[in-house]
Amino acid sequence: MKNTISKIFAILLFTFPLVCNYDVFRFTPSLLYCVIGFLLLALYLLEGKKLSIDLRAMPYLVYIVISATIGIVHSKDNTVYTLFMKLALYVLTLIVFYLCYWQVMDQKFAMRLYTAITVIVTAIVIVQYVFAAMGRGFCLVVPGIPVAGVEDLMTDQIRSNQLVANRYSSFFFEPAHQAQFVLPCLTLILLGKPQASRKSLALAVFITIGLLCTTSMIGILGAAIIWLFYVYVSLKSKKARQWYFLLILLPLLAGGVLYYISRDDLMRVLNDRLGSLNLFSQDRSEGFRRMKYGWFCYGELDGVRKLLGVGYQNIGDYLSNSGIGYKLLGTNDPQYLSYTNGITKMLIGIGLVGTVMNLNLFFFDAVRSKDKCVYGLLLVWGIVMFTSNAFDDLGNINLLVLIMCKVYGEKKIKMKHTLSIAIR
Repeated sequence: MKNTISKIFAILLFTFPLVCNYDVFRFTPSLLYCVIGFLLLALYLLEGKKLSIDLRAMPYLVYIVISATIGIVHSKDNTVYTLFMKLALYVLTLIVFYLCYWQVMDQKFAMRLYTAITVIVTAIVIVQYVFAAMGRGFCLVVPGIPVAGVEDLMTDQIRSNQLVANRYSSFFFEPAHQAQFVLPCLTLILLGKPQASRKSLALAVFITIGLLCTTSMIGILGAAIIWLFYVYVSLKSKKARQWYFLLILLPLLAGGVLYYISRDDLMRVLNDRLGSLNLFSQDRSEGFRRMKYGWFCYGELDGVRKLLGVGYQNIGDYLSNSGIGYKLLGTNDPQYLSYTNGITKMLIGIGLVGTVMNLNLFFFDAVRSKDKCVYGLLLVWGIVMFTSNAFDDLGNINLLVLIMCKVYGEKKIKMKHTLSIAIR
């Protein structure tokens, strides 16, 4: 039974990003997955197994509850029901995924499953790209289903957006979502073992081609950074085999980049993306919203709110009611104003104090691990946090679970203060 539960945990973790945006049962998919995970943990304990709970999470949970309560007190739009749902989701997420997942998941099975899913979605997006180049693009997003977390939006609109833009991402709603799912796998393949084999390198090249085909700037930038980090680690290595692989790989990668640059259609798409992501623009472009808007919002807060935040899950309402959102984006729509990158979402919502408490759960131990693969995963985490709305997004939780599997599961760092839970 234990092995079955461990495998189910892995299946839940790596299939959730594929389905998390579909509101099939008119019930938040994130909450549904958390409830399933919580029930599986109960079964795991009933089997006589033990879980170790990181005590550093307890004061953080108390802080989040207080922060969310402050948010509802100062918001005209939130209700007790929405407060309860938001808190229930985050508390379950923290307990199930942050604290327990790395202890119960079958890590070998999880890596095989994750790699298999990554290969499948990569192959699909390459085929989609080829068909799109021939003017016969096709979309695999399931039609006729409400989009989770967004009122009055159906997946038909997502399909239409992909077909109009001629940019595809297998089963994901956006190319950036696929990139965020695939990048940790690329990191594990290149850096997960002391020495990458020829098969691993070939697989990494294949995945990188898929990331290029998404035309996602997060995917392209992330792949470039991970490969550069792999080259850096390899150059520091004194093993001749690593050097041999590099001498073969670097010309191939350089040739691929030159081919990419030589294609007018590819460069047109890339230039369009760079134009929409113009970081030096103040005209509310996509790049401004992703990279700079959140920092400007945080800069507008007073000293107390910089330290303690405006309330967990209260960003949109606060920016709307305070006028900061209208000043920066010219609208008072709370949902639109709430989109910032992950790091500023954390700073604005729970303040500097809450941010430090959050990072203390994994980040500082990960840095102390001195493990090249962990550092690679942290690079991906940084890219995602600084470019997308990913602070408490369960769709990206697989990245944090993988970091914890490496840091704590492989005992790079030993937790000092834990509470053991068992049912005898």
